[in-house]
Amino acid sequence: TVHNTIDATTIANADANIHAHVIVNAINPTNDIPKEIESVESPHEKQEKELKVFGAVAKMLDPLSLSRCIAVSRRWKDMGVFDNESVWLNLAVRRFGFKNVREWTDRVEDEIPQDPNAHNSRQCLNKIVYRKMCQANVMPHFQHPGWKFLGKAKMPGRIAGWVFLVERSNGETLRSVQKQPNSRPNPQKSASSQRSHFASLPVVELRVLLQNIAMSCQDVGVRDQPVTVDISTRRSGGEWEEISWDPRFSKVWRNLDDCIRRENPNMALKHKQKGDLCNISQFESIVLEVSIHAKGCSTTSRFEQRGNFAKVLISLDGSTVPFVIPFLREPTYRSDSLM
Repeated sequence: TVHNTIDATTIANADANIHAHVIVNAINPTNDIPKEIESVESPHEKQEKELKVFGAVAKMLDPLSLSRCIAVSRRWKDMGVFDNESVWLNLAVRRFGFKNVREWTDRVEDEIPQDPNAHNSRQCLNKIVYRKMCQANVMPHFQHPGWKFLGKAKMPGRIAGWVFLVERSNGETLRSVQKQPNSRPNPQKSASSQRSHFASLPVVELRVLLQNIAMSCQDVGVRDQPVTVDISTRRSGGEWEEISWDPRFSKVWRNLDDCIRRENPNMALKHKQKGDLCNISQFESIVLEVSIHAKGCSTTSRFEQRGNFAKVLISLDGSTVPFVIPFLREPTYRSDSLM
């Protein structure tokens, strides 16, 4: 029985050597056995190769995956690959912009020495900066002159939004708008006014900045449905709707560089769901230009007093979800309100 076991083991080892030789020849047909197989790697060389592999993987991970990798084992945590400064700096810059990251880094560096636990453990500065900026829902940096900040909101791990009001020089809201197709004639008005295809309506232009802050690499879809503004009170409910019947006030979505967004047809067919206006990938931002029919508001200040929140319908995991962005009671231009 012992001899049979030895013979079987010898045959199995021989078969394994044959298979290994075939694989080596397929990879490197010029040499029978590459030098990497002939020479035995030292522990230091093996560790360096592992760090290179783990480092390449870490650069492709999202914040949630990086945090999970740190919690796998003490060995993975002590490698320092998933707490790498450059990895977290790249994530922070992609989401918040270089200018914001630089300002917050200076702020966090002043706060860290005051932390009594800072000297007890090695900390990744850029990871701390990213976490604090995420908690504060910092808006990505871009130029928006003439916009008045109304409010912001965040759906944790999904999407963040900021709403701005575009003010006119005189503060009035009346604009010439095409009449709705289903509007009925008013007998009190003259025949000449009824024959006109346009009417003066109070119109307020809003800019809604949306950013996909998904902690995992998951796209967010913006539904092709009207954006509304809630004006409910304790006694009654109500909302203002988007002007969708006049093509001059149709909804437009732009990139942060103010260019009109163009969807990639191949990506749209792959990720875009039916009924989506556009798709936002991880850390990507878009600006929706929306015109609201603000009934009873002759000025933008009146709009600010009556408006409660803006509602945008988004698509998450195949389901339509309302994303509500509440307005501040006292809108301001100050940049502090965006941080």
